[in-house]
Amino acid sequence: GKVYDITDFVIHHPGGDKILLAAGGSIEPFWDIYSFHKTKDIRNILDRFIIGHVKEWQKEQNKVSPYVNDPKRNKSFVINTTMPFDAETKPQLLMESLITNNGNFFVRNHMPVPDIKPEEYNLHISIPGKKEKVLTLKDLKKFPQKTIVSTLQCAGNRRNEMNRFKKIYGAPAGFSAIGTAEWSGVALRDVLTAAGITEDEPHFEHIVFEGYDEDIAGEHYGSSIPLDLAMRPRGDVLLAFKMNGVDLPRDHGYPVRLIVPGVVGARSVKWLKRIGVSEHESQTFYHKKDYRTTPPSVEWDSFNFGDAHAIYYCPVQSAICTP
Repeated sequence: GKVYDITDFVIHHPGGDKILLAAGGSIEPFWDIYSFHKTKDIRNILDRFIIGHVKEWQKEQNKVSPYVNDPKRNKSFVINTTMPFDAETKPQLLMESLITNNGNFFVRNHMPVPDIKPEEYNLHISIPGKKEKVLTLKDLKKFPQKTIVSTLQCAGNRRNEMNRFKKIYGAPAGFSAIGTAEWSGVALRDVLTAAGITEDEPHFEHIVFEGYDEDIAGEHYGSSIPLDLAMRPRGDVLLAFKMNGVDLPRDHGYPVRLIVPGVVGARSVKWLKRIGVSEHESQTFYHKKDYRTTPPSVEWDSFNFGDAHAIYYCPVQSAICTP
C-alpha cells in the first residue's frame, strides 16, 4: 500500500536495473520470487524512499505462489529460506558418512524448481559462427560416461559467522551448506570438443551456462567458468545426470546439471539449458552481481559488484559438527 521513489537507489541496487520492472506496479510478485528481500534490514532500506500511500489498498486474494510446484522435502533440514528453498544439512547428519544422502544434501535454489520431462529435455550449445547444436538426454548419454566423488559447497557457507563481525550482503547460511556425493555423467570437455571447441581457442576465454530456472521477468540463473578449467584433459567437470547412483533429484538439477569439482557450488548450474563460449564472464545477475569476492571495507550501498572478482576456488576450512 506504499508508494516509493527509488530514483537515487537504482544505481546502488545489487540486482541492477531489474528493480525497474516493478515500476508503476506492485513489488509483491517480484518479492515472492526473490523472497530474500523479506527481511527487516531490506525493508528499512526501502522505507527510506516512501513518498505516499495508496488509498483503499487491498491485497490480492487467493494468490498462487510461484513455488507451488516445488518438490516435497524431508523435515531434517536447517532451513534458511523457504521461497526460494535454501537449506542446510543438520551437522550431525553431515557426519554420518563421507557420502551425503540425497535427501539430506543441502539445497540452494534461487528461483522456483523447473519440472522437466526427460523426453522433452534439450541442451543448447551455442558457438559464434556455427550452427547451434541441440542435444537430447539420449544424445548426451551416448558420450563416454564417468563417475566422480566430489564435494559441493554453497558460496555463502558460514555467512552467519561473518555477520557477527560485520553485516554482509547475501542470504543467511550456517556452516553445513556443504555435501559430498557420487556424480555420474559425461565430461564437459567431450561435449565441447564434439561441438567444435578446442582448448586453445584464440577468441574465447569463458564457457557460459544457463539453467531452465527463471524469474518473473523470464531471466534465467546463469554462471560461467574459465575455458581452461572446462577443457583440462584430466579435468573432471561433468554434465551429470545421476547423484549417488540414481537420477538427479529435482532439487539438484534433474535431468542434467553441471558439476565443477573444487569450485563453489554457485558455478555448478542446475537444470542446464544452454552452454556457450564467450570472451567475457557470464553477464547474468548471479554471476556479475553476486558470488564475488569483496574486501571487509565495502559499504554495500555504494559498492559496484561488477568490479569485484568472481569466486571460484575457496580455501580449505574446518568446522566442529558434533558435539
